[in-house]
Amino acid sequence: MKRIAFSLAIAAIMLGMLAQRSQAQEPETFQGLFGGFFSGYVGSDEQYNDDIFGSGDMDLDGWINGLTLGYNHKHDRFLFGVEVDGSILEAHDNQTCPAGGRCETDLNWLGMVRGRVGYIFGDEQLYALYFTGGYALLGVNINNSLALTGPKRYTEKGFVIGGGGEAYLFDTNWISTKIEYLYIDFGDAQGFFTGSADTGTLKLDMHILKIGLNLHF
Repeated sequence: MKRIAFSLAIAAIMLGMLAQRSQAQEPETFQGLFGGFFSGYVGSDEQYNDDIFGSGDMDLDGWINGLTLGYNHKHDRFLFGVEVDGSILEAHDNQTCPAGGRCETDLNWLGMVRGRVGYIFGDEQLYALYFTGGYALLGVNINNSLALTGPKRYTEKGFVIGGGGEAYLFDTNWISTKIEYLYIDFGDAQGFFTGSADTGTLKLDMHILKIGLNLHF
């Protein structure tokens, strides 16, 4: 319910801004500043190895909701852009730890800085397909029920690649929708599995499928 309310609130704000701008000169498509919101599905695989008790893996599936801000520049029909995303995640899994007890992992937030390169289609230049890539930061919370110090929080760093498509809506140059797939590899990181110390490593990667609305300025 929270993510639905969040999405509806942002959509209402964007449509209100669009109505206020309806009398102004419309911006050129795929050119200039834009901002918006997105929602989608996230699937993540966590493979961990405890230095003492062995290895295992978790499947962290859930939802992602966030905001984006970016800038587009086009040269003829080629699109160049950069965008910054900030999002909250609802992805969780728990299972028996290698040493016993319960191991829980939560993915809490995700930030990304990405560039994109694409091509614009149509006589009115209303559609684009693009590749994207960049850098990501992920907030992870790991809890071992046998630990003496409680949960530990980590910030993981990774690289993003993906692609998507974007199209303008409602016969206007003010608002567009996009659908996007992203893959993020966070590599190997220190993990927290036994007692209260960092006692192993985890390997984390993530798949994201999202849809969003952008307002153009």
